[in-house]
Amino acid sequence: MEQESLKPCPFCGSKNIEISQDHNCVSCKDCGACRCGEWNDEVIAVHCWNSRNEALYDSCEFADGIETKYCPWCGDIPDITSQHNIWEINCNSCCGAGFIGEYESFEKALEAWNARS
Repeated sequence: MEQESLKPCPFCGSKNIEISQDHNCVSCKDCGACRCGEWNDEVIAVHCWNSRNEALYDSCEFADGIETKYCPWCGDIPDITSQHNIWEINCNSCCGAGFIGEYESFEKALEAWNARS
């Protein structure tokens, strides 16, 4: 089977995508979005990164009056947590998809998650 090419980042559209040496994480070097799992195989890592839930790609759910887009990979809603002003945004339904960033507020962290290329 021929290896498929990496798709651009579903958040920022960058083609600056990196696969970890152990093939357990694929990440965007521009915005920090990542999809990680215990794959140990580059072909599987690429396939998982490239998977997109097109039906829910631009859909959103309103929680507490704030727009929250579904995960572009599986269609679930992310968990957003903070510790010492470092916001972590993860979709726990699909192998740790998401990213970590230093945002000044919950709203800024959510804005980063809601960005779509």
